[in-house]
Amino acid sequence: MESDKEIVAAHSDSSRKEKRQRQKSLILEMFFEFTSNTTLHGFRYMTQRGSHPVEKIFWIITFTASVLMCAYAINNVWIKWQTSPVIVTLSERLVSVDEVPFPSITICPQKKNVPSIYNYYEVQTKVSREEVTPDDQIELEKFQDVSLVCNVEHFHHKDFVYFNRFYSNVTLVNRLLEVAPDLKDFTSMCRWHNKELSCKSLFHRVLTSQGVCYTMNTLAASEIFRTENIHQDFEYLMATKKSQGYVKDVGYNSLDVDTYPRRGRKNGVEPDLIVILKENLMNRDKLCNVLKDGFKLYLYHPADLPQSLLHHYIALPGQTSSISLRFEIQSTSTKLNKPVFLEQRQCFFPHERQLRYFQSYSPNNCRLECLTNYTFKKCGCVGFYMPFHISNRICTMEKHDCMDAAIEELATARVSDSSLTEIKACNCLPSCNMVDYNAGMMMSTFHLEKYWKNYIQTYGINNTISEKLMKNNSYSKIEVY
Repeated sequence: MESDKEIVAAHSDSSRKEKRQRQKSLILEMFFEFTSNTTLHGFRYMTQRGSHPVEKIFWIITFTASVLMCAYAINNVWIKWQTSPVIVTLSERLVSVDEVPFPSITICPQKKNVPSIYNYYEVQTKVSREEVTPDDQIELEKFQDVSLVCNVEHFHHKDFVYFNRFYSNVTLVNRLLEVAPDLKDFTSMCRWHNKELSCKSLFHRVLTSQGVCYTMNTLAASEIFRTENIHQDFEYLMATKKSQGYVKDVGYNSLDVDTYPRRGRKNGVEPDLIVILKENLMNRDKLCNVLKDGFKLYLYHPADLPQSLLHHYIALPGQTSSISLRFEIQSTSTKLNKPVFLEQRQCFFPHERQLRYFQSYSPNNCRLECLTNYTFKKCGCVGFYMPFHISNRICTMEKHDCMDAAIEELATARVSDSSLTEIKACNCLPSCNMVDYNAGMMMSTFHLEKYWKNYIQTYGINNTISEKLMKNNSYSKIEVY
């Protein structure tokens, strides 16, 4: 019985071996048949009977190298899709000028104070001679506050060590407004679309890091800010005119000429905007920002809060600044709204990013809010021009170094590498749909004084007041096309 069992087991093992051998032979036969008939180049030479071994090795190496190269190329394409799946194509089309809002133009006078109201030079002289003591606290506080917009190098003086006043409130802003030149003090004439208008009706006050500036064609503060999140103790922007026939991210929905923001013209005989500026040479402080003359000009989208940037244009005394505007429109397909991740798309659609202090997202508004949050985190206060929810934490001159450090750190920090929540929260990517303004500028001499003098002599006009104004003032002209 045992021998019979052994015979059956041996027979079963041999049957399994024969079955495996037949399967291997079948697989090899199918493989050889495949290599002989496939259209994949090189396969038949690797298995062809009668071929020299060297030839077979060559084709094996060649085929393996081809497969590896294809895998490498496929991997590169996959990585590119993961990192930047959006293909940018330039679909150029002519856009009429009246389809795009005229930019918001902000003018910042380099003259920061009116000496007849507050003589910064005289107060500084008293401070340096120790004629102002700690008992004169109000005068020292005012001097400190005005120093924020004047040249500040002199502030690092041992006389100020004892002061220890780091924060202020609305009083600081009121002092800056009190001493700053008013719009009528430096504007002589304004013309829009070849029609002379009151400069007061065109320009509105705005607080910037440069101090008190004036802006035109900016949306109302109630349309720029989330007013429920900002204190109401003072106004960052005095513009009150709301948009008419215009929706941000959509454009104009009306052909009416009387829309707001204002539009430019296609082919005007005169520039769209002409402003004649003046500077009283006899009423200029001897120390406050005395190294700079003229006016700084900034271009913004009307929905952005006007602020001073490093990139600006200039209007110098006795010069005509002719500014030729250019704009670029960037639009992104709405098909990329959901299927493509933000990290890959690298831009925000309007509904994707909400700011605390601003109603609509833009890179400029985002950067300002980010700077506000980071400055408060680092210094415990914010600049007088930074929108904030409380007004009793405005940085004074003694926090100036801290504010500068915050600006520098934020400018050099990498969002992806930072461990600070405030910096990580910035991520101020471009808007997916945006209008970007740029301009070219030419300058020429503006001989208004000479013209007026010759005009008076020609017509025999005896106008002592006009002659005195021309003698005491220096004039400059801005033309914007």
